[in-house]
Amino acid sequence: MLEGAKSALSSWRVDTPISSWQGETVDSTSNRVAELDLSSQSLDGSVPSSLGLMTELTMLDLPNNSLTGPFPSQLGSLRNLTVLKLGGNSLRGAIPTQLGNLTNLTTLELAGNKLTGNIPSRLDRSTALEALELRNNELEGSIPSGLGRLTSLTRLNLANNGISGSIPSSLGNPVPLPEPVDRHDSCGAGRFEQAGAPAPG
Repeated sequence: MLEGAKSALSSWRVDTPISSWQGETVDSTSNRVAELDLSSQSLDGSVPSSLGLMTELTMLDLPNNSLTGPFPSQLGSLRNLTVLKLGGNSLRGAIPTQLGNLTNLTTLELAGNKLTGNIPSRLDRSTALEALELRNNELEGSIPSGLGRLTSLTRLNLANNGISGSIPSSLGNPVPLPEPVDRHDSCGAGRFEQAGAPAPG
C-alpha cells in the first residue's frame, strides 16, 4: 500500500468527500475517481494492486516517489487509462504484458526504475500510444518489431538499458518518427535521429 507523505494523504479521510482528497479528480457524472496525481509526494511502499479496481481512471500519475516492489499486473485492467506515469521510483521485476490491454493509453512513462526482463511484445496492442519512456532501467532482449505498428508513436526512449540486437525496420513504417529516438543501451547502440537511421558521426 501507499505509505508516507503525511501532507499528501492527510486529506484522505472517510469523513470528507472524495472530491476534496488531494491528488484526486472526480468525474462529475459517475462521481468516481478519474485522475490520481501524487507525483513527487515522498510516497513509499508498493503500488497497490487494488488500483486495478478503479476502472474509471484515465490518469495515474505517481512519478518521482520512493515506490518499491513489483509492477502490479492489475493495472492492465484500467481500460480507460490514457496516461500512466510511474517513473523515478524503484519498481522491480518485469513490465506486465497486461499493459497491452490498455488500448486508450497514450503515455507510458516508466523511466528510472529497476525493471528487468524484456519489453513486452503485447505493447503493440496499445494502438493509441504516443510516448513510450523506458530509459534507465535494467531491461534486456531486443526491441519488439510490433512497436512499428504503433502509428501514433512520436516518442520512444530506451536509453541506458541492456537492450541488444538491431533496430527493427518496422519502426520506420508507415512513417518515420518525427522526434529523435534515443535508444542508447549498455551495448552502445547509439542515437538514431529517426527509426532505422543512424545519426551522423
